[in-house]
Amino acid sequence: LVAQLTTGTIQGTVKDESGAVLPGAAVKITNVETGIVRSTTAGTKGEYKVLNIPPGDYEVQVMMKEGESDDT
Repeated sequence: LVAQLTTGTIQGTVKDESGAVLPGAAVKITNVETGIVRSTTAGTKGEYKVLNIPPGDYEVQVMMKEGESDDT
């Protein structure tokens, strides 16, 4: 039997305007239809990954230590 997955993954690397990675940045992923939020923290190389995301449209927001927000 072959199972079909009904979830996905959102992943990426957090970088500033100069291209430098931002380790420890807070990443918030919001389903724009349901408002459900998943959060994670970027790793030492700015990487983040959120597993088991249901299909839909999402907004990814990054909060840096300076308190600035960067919508992607």
